[in-house]
Amino acid sequence: MGKIFFLLLLIIFIPTSSFAQIQKGKFEIKGMLSGFADSTLIYLDNLATSSPSHIDSTLIINNQFHFRGSIKEEVMRVMLRTTNFSDYKYFWLENTTIKFKAEKGKFRDAIIVGSRTQNEQSSLDSAFKSTGKEKEQGIHLFAIFPSQ
Repeated sequence: MGKIFFLLLLIIFIPTSSFAQIQKGKFEIKGMLSGFADSTLIYLDNLATSSPSHIDSTLIINNQFHFRGSIKEEVMRVMLRTTNFSDYKYFWLENTTIKFKAEKGKFRDAIIVGSRTQNEQSSLDSAFKSTGKEKEQGIHLFAIFPSQ
């Protein structure tokens, strides 16, 4: 009787622990895309390899899309794109819930929330962008008031 009870516990415990490990290491991308027709196909590509590899694809329905999966790495560089690459955005994927919001023709201005690494990248991009504007303004001022 004890052996049967032990076997039943194993049968219950092993799938439960495996499921817990899968749950712990999964990502979910919830997206809102405006300007696209229903059933427009979008792709998620892995950029961490020497040549981009396809991770998954899904359809946009009612301006929404959804990806689910898992990555073995802590963070992975990916690209979300349309079939013909007319819209694309590089970002950092982590095993967490990520929200992606963009408009057709403006993927590069997408709002991405949920990935800690992507948040850091966005802050860095903002800093470079503002620094570039300051330099540009400085160049214009130099042209107006050249030093003697």
